[in-house]
Amino acid sequence: MGALFSKSGNSEKNKRDGKSLRSSQDIVKEREMAGSLNLVNTRLTLLEDRYNTVREQINFGEKTLIDNRNNINQKIKVLDSEMNDLNNEMKDLREKVQSLQEEIGRSAKEEELRVIDKYLDLWEPLEFVTREEVKKAFVKLKKGAEE
Repeated sequence: MGALFSKSGNSEKNKRDGKSLRSSQDIVKEREMAGSLNLVNTRLTLLEDRYNTVREQINFGEKTLIDNRNNINQKIKVLDSEMNDLNNEMKDLREKVQSLQEEIGRSAKEEELRVIDKYLDLWEPLEFVTREEVKKAFVKLKKGAEE
């Protein structure tokens, strides 16, 4: 029976050895799984970092885009205001030009001025006698006739 016992003792020993073999295999598998999980975790962390970086870049891009749009809208408002001012100034200028054209239309033409100049040369108004001179001459003649 001792032999049975020893076989049985061996079989228990073998079972224990098998367990320890399985345990060491399990440990190796667990280590491999832990390494794989660590690798996956590291990759996941890198992906999260990349995602966060891309998200920050997108947010920055969106903010820049919004700021640029606001600046452009403000510049458009300024340009629109300036255009309105220019349109008003153009309207005023058109009115002034029209007024000048009407005034020029009412003024004497060059030909008319030449005709007036010829008449003045013909009449020689500087040689005309004034009323005062006529009165003095009349008084003088009257005194001469009385004498």
